[in-house]
Amino acid sequence: MNYLPVRVKAAASLQCLNSLSTFLTSILLLVLCLVANSYGKVESNIIVKTWQASASEHIYCEVLEPQAVAYFYRLSPAKDFGTQFNFTFYSAKLVFSHPAHGCSQLSNAYQVGSRIVAIERGGCSFMTKVLVAQEAGALAVIVYDNEAESDVHVSMVDDGTHREVALPAMFMSGKDGHTIKHTLESLGYGYALVNLPMNLTTNQMYMMKQAPWNVW
Repeated sequence: MNYLPVRVKAAASLQCLNSLSTFLTSILLLVLCLVANSYGKVESNIIVKTWQASASEHIYCEVLEPQAVAYFYRLSPAKDFGTQFNFTFYSAKLVFSHPAHGCSQLSNAYQVGSRIVAIERGGCSFMTKVLVAQEAGALAVIVYDNEAESDVHVSMVDDGTHREVALPAMFMSGKDGHTIKHTLESLGYGYALVNLPMNLTTNQMYMMKQAPWNVW
């Protein structure tokens, strides 16, 4: 009986293993594609799921990290400028602008690109703030009140300059915005992880985890 040399056998075995590895990798990629399609599309490590939100209703932001502020927060979309949300960003990074008012070029623009940015009210129009963030490549803008204890929601309106805003913008109460900001600073976090926006039914609203300082 003839036997293949040991090296030939080893080479044949290695070729079989490589073929099996390629096959299993293809199967894994197919499964991942199917999972991604079922949840939305994946862009820059952010899962995006399609839905439609009306500019006339409140929307909600869920903070995932840090745990100290891991609650749902109510936001008011801009009334007559910017785009509507027609998708949700899951596990997106929320950063705060520098300077806080966001009326001039952001010194932390490198942190804003492909992220959601929070900007403090005051110093210029809402539209100017959003356009500055847009120039830095932000995904969306949250403007929070400059009064740290305020729980008022302000209507964000067009400033009449007829400039084009191509991203969603919304307003957050001062109490919520400043609490999140100060928590990040005290913990040394550069950003918060959020889901935005969350499309919640009335029943889900009663079950959500609200911040203890808020009563809706």
